[in-house]
Amino acid sequence: MRLLSTIRLRVPKMNLKENNQGISALPIVLIISSIILEVLVSGLVVGNLLSSSLLGEQASLEAIEIAKSGAHDAITRVIRYVDCPDIGDQYCPGTASSTIGNGIVCNYIGQSGSGHDLEITIYSKGVVKRRERYMKVLISADPFESKVQVVEMKEVENPNIETLNNCL
Repeated sequence: MRLLSTIRLRVPKMNLKENNQGISALPIVLIISSIILEVLVSGLVVGNLLSSSLLGEQASLEAIEIAKSGAHDAITRVIRYVDCPDIGDQYCPGTASSTIGNGIVCNYIGQSGSGHDLEITIYSKGVVKRRERYMKVLISADPFESKVQVVEMKEVENPNIETLNNCL
């Protein structure tokens, strides 16, 4: 039992002047690491904003191409059936929608005039990832002589046509 009482642990005395170098380096390390972390986070945010804006621009370009495709489809229907949309819903519906690739197209065909001077207006709406683009086509038609002429085809802002807005 005597052996246990004679063992003593020696703990060296710490000199505070020697350990000040480690303590003073801690704030510098924390400041540098917080700056690096801030640069990384801001880089991620800027990268995310750039990629989303580029994807939005690409979706907008796809939407206008889909709207053009829908307009060409509607022009083909008018050429086949000059009385379009009066011939009926089976061959030339006034409003139609379909899927093209990863987008949706919606067409509206309206008619004004009578006899030899029909004016047919086509609105085509292309939608890709919540991006909407519109095309307007004006057609002059003579159903008695089976003549169809595209007068104008252009991109327009939202034409606010009820059936076009509700067809999707």
